[in-house]
Amino acid sequence: MSWTFRPLSEDRNAGHWIPQLLPWVWEAGEPYYSWFFEGIAATDQPQPILAGWMRRRSSEVSLERTVLLVDEDRAVAGFIALGGLDLQACRRADTLAALQATSPEGRSLLASRIRQSRELFGPVGADEYYLSKLWVAAGSRRAGHGARIVREYLRTGLAHGFRRFRLDVCAQNRAAVGLYLASGFAVLRESGDDQAGMTYLQMALELGADREPAPARTAGQ
Repeated sequence: MSWTFRPLSEDRNAGHWIPQLLPWVWEAGEPYYSWFFEGIAATDQPQPILAGWMRRRSSEVSLERTVLLVDEDRAVAGFIALGGLDLQACRRADTLAALQATSPEGRSLLASRIRQSRELFGPVGADEYYLSKLWVAAGSRRAGHGARIVREYLRTGLAHGFRRFRLDVCAQNRAAVGLYLASGFAVLRESGDDQAGMTYLQMALELGADREPAPARTAGQ
């Protein structure tokens, strides 16, 4: 097989990927997404809200920030990443979009969850390249794609002038945590919220000016 990376920012018809990517992006955002949207969405199906975010350039999960690993036209994995300054602006835009999609009675609950989110996910610096989402399709795991994706994420960040890389990962996702540790990331802090029932690890990696990302020691996902 001939695996290649395809940035959707170069795809004029990127929207046709949404039906395939939506469940993967949702899974990559778990358990946070299920907790965040529960009881606040104006409908009982919050995934369409996420699909709307993916179509919007100002969203953290915009298709324009998505890079896929493909074999011809079959996507098997992908990631979404952006710089710290863009991340701040995108999260503000997504918060406003969430408010617009929330029923009036759910807005106080949404405000509470936004405050809790700040405790779960630490600040990201302007000089940091943030890995927002990473996924590997269920039928394509244990084939080294997770390591390929992390290496491409690091290469992309270096090409954009970043040397420091940041991510947040659910502590219970052992495969992902193992992948990031094997790729050289270190845990900065563990943040938990008893009410939300979630624990996330803040992880970081810094590459010197003369250092390229090394291959991960394990396939991970």
